[in-house]
Amino acid sequence: MSSILFPIVTERLSLVPATVKLYLMELHDRPAFASNLNARVPEEWPPDQITPEVIEEFLGRMRTKDRKIWSFYWLLHQKSPELPVLIGSGGFLAHENGTLEIGYSVLPDYQNQTAGGHPTLKDGVCFGPPARLLGDR
Repeated sequence: MSSILFPIVTERLSLVPATVKLYLMELHDRPAFASNLNARVPEEWPPDQITPEVIEEFLGRMRTKDRKIWSFYWLLHQKSPELPVLIGSGGFLAHENGTLEIGYSVLPDYQNQTAGGHPTLKDGVCFGPPARLLGDR
């Protein structure tokens, strides 16, 4: 049974919410990770910036009661009947001072290409001014 809840799906891409269960599979059970994503996970996965230590940090932040991190996987849809391919991941983190940090990583083979008519990005992190998050009151 899939661990995916409410992915955002377009014609060419899916954004799949990361969960503790998916992160644990990514760390310890690659075949189960691919199966639960219903995607092909390339041999070069993960991108260089996403080390086991980074994933452990994400896990720790996701397990806190006052969760301030949201992350996701990017799947590129291939032409039928091929499985989608895991090409990147990203997310955002709300800091105590209200600053929103956005980070993402894309496998090198998929950088600077178009997906759904829009260019894909290189790896990066950006910081923004304080922002009101959905659910904040």
